[in-house]
Amino acid sequence: MSLIGPVKIIGCGLIGTSIALRLKELGIGLILADTNEMNLRLATDLIGESNKEVGNPALVIIATPPEAIFEVAKHEFSNNPAALFIEVSGVKSKLLLEVNSFPELARSFASVHPMAGRETSGPQSARSDLFESRAWIVSPTKLSSSTALKGAKDLGIALGSTIYELDSGTHDSVVAAISHLPQILSSALGGSLKDESAEHLNLAGQGLRDVSRLADSEPELWSSLLLANSKEISPKISEVISRLSILNQAVLSGDRRAIIDFFNEGRE
Repeated sequence: MSLIGPVKIIGCGLIGTSIALRLKELGIGLILADTNEMNLRLATDLIGESNKEVGNPALVIIATPPEAIFEVAKHEFSNNPAALFIEVSGVKSKLLLEVNSFPELARSFASVHPMAGRETSGPQSARSDLFESRAWIVSPTKLSSSTALKGAKDLGIALGSTIYELDSGTHDSVVAAISHLPQILSSALGGSLKDESAEHLNLAGQGLRDVSRLADSEPELWSSLLLANSKEISPKISEVISRLSILNQAVLSGDRRAIIDFFNEGRE
C-alpha cells in the first residue's frame, strides 16, 4: 500500500471525518473543507490540526451529498489538475455518466463506496476504525487510469477495508438490496410505532432495538440516495409490499400454510 499526501477531504460529515482521523494516524498531511462551518470546525478540532495549507493535494476525496459531487469535482480539478479524485457516495450510475462526459477528469477519477456507517451522522460520530474489516467497493469510470484505480484501492487498504471492484450499474443494484432496503424497512417499522407510548416501548427486547436502529439515520442523506437510485430501489420496495400483502391476506383468511411459507422464505 502506498498512499501519498497531502490529501484534501471535502465534506466533514461522518465518512469524511472518519477517513481524516485514520489518515491522521498514518501521518498523512490533510486539508479539510466543508461549506458547513460548524462541521469544519469540529472536524478540525478532532483531527488536531490548524487546517493550514500543506501544499497542493495529491489526492482529493469528495464526501459531499451525491447531488453536489460532480460540480465539486470539476471545481477541484480546475485548481488541482494533477491530483487524483475519489468520491465516497452510495450511488454511482448517474454520477459516473456525468464524470465520463469530462474525459480529463474521468482519467483521474474513481468512485468508492465504504460499506460502513452509523445511524448517527456528523463529525461528532466519526471513528478512525469505522472502515476496519468492511467492504470497500471501487467503481471506475470508463477512462479511469491505472493510477486512479490503484489510488482508490490503496485508500481502502489504508483504512483497513477489504477491496471489491464493481461496475456502477451492478453496484447500484447490489446496494439497493443490501443497504437501501434495510434502511427503508427500519424506517417503516419506526414510523409504525410512533403512536406507541414510551412506557410500552420500554418493554421491547433486543429484537425491536436491532431492527429499528437504522430508523435514526439522517433523512436528508437518505432522500438523496433513494432519489438517485430510484430505478434500482423501486422494484425492491414493490417486492416487499407484495410479500407483506400476501402475508396480510393469509393472516386475515387463516391460511396457515401461506404464513409458514412466508417465514420459510425469509429463513432461506
